[in-house]
Amino acid sequence: MSAFKVDPAALRATEPRYNDVSDRVITAVQNLKRIVEAEGQCWGDDEIGEKFAKGYVDPAGKAVTTGSNLGAILTSMAGNMRSAAETLQAQDQANAGAIAQTQF
Repeated sequence: MSAFKVDPAALRATEPRYNDVSDRVITAVQNLKRIVEAEGQCWGDDEIGEKFAKGYVDPAGKAVTTGSNLGAILTSMAGNMRSAAETLQAQDQANAGAIAQTQF
């Protein structure tokens, strides 16, 4: 016999928390993107500015992309937690119904 247990209500209760964290990540990324775009290429085009740009532009873009991806993943996980709870509860109810109909 398996010791696998799930509390569907507790699993569903994680959805708002995932959504909250996702919203905060998305807002932070939007703010970062807005600030980076507003600053533009403020480092100049001299030798020092070019060196700075080489170490800044690509990582800043990756930070925005990675943050956006994280927000999307967290949003997806919120829905997946709800779906998993519904699926597991439906399966449990179906199994209970099948057991109840079994004649010994």
